[in-house]
Amino acid sequence: MAPTLVREPFHREGWVYEEKVHGWRIIAYKDGERVGLVSRNDVEYTRRFRDIAGTISLPRRVELARCA
Repeated sequence: MAPTLVREPFHREGWVYEEKVHGWRIIAYKDGERVGLVSRNDVEYTRRFRDIAGTISLPRRVELARCA
């Protein structure tokens, strides 16, 4: 899914969105202790952002908020 440029963000019940201001859009995935950071175009960024990948790889309990 590619983002669409709009003049202003919209606000609708049940919708959640991300405003992209500057930088990269990178997806982090984790499989056990293995972590990967990739762009939406499948460009690998794990080595470039080793500190972030290392932090994601740490064991932790994560609680996800439910969007209503």
